[in-house]
Amino acid sequence: MTGGERTLTLADVSGQTDAWAAGSFTPAGASAPLDGALRTELSCGSTAPNLLEFRFPRAPGTLTVQAAQDGQASNSDDTLSVGLIVDGKPQPAKNFAFNQQASVQTNLSGVTVVKVAVTDATDPCTYNGSSAALVVVKVSS
Repeated sequence: MTGGERTLTLADVSGQTDAWAAGSFTPAGASAPLDGALRTELSCGSTAPNLLEFRFPRAPGTLTVQAAQDGQASNSDDTLSVGLIVDGKPQPAKNFAFNQQASVQTNLSGVTVVKVAVTDATDPCTYNGSSAALVVVKVSS
């Protein structure tokens, strides 16, 4: 990619995408859907992250992830977390409640693999249900 910004899709993911769906999803508290959003459901109490893995050619650029909770999720009480694992090294994650958004980013210079990790950060878990995270992943150069 030379110049500009591109939204990544499930077709750009390396590996499994079974836990993810692409479509028109509206974040909690928003009036319009997010363009290019990817959605995943998270069970309360689950500690395993839902991952999206992207591979890059060690070229300069920036990867940015915007995250929010789906306004149509069955639960609004959870706090979710979004973070990046860059070439196997976890980066600081950010938590976001139902009506909040979070953003994380990394420099892609010299990087070959970035995993987007989304988890349910609610502790303790007090119900049986699920929340849904929306992420938009963009690469700019």
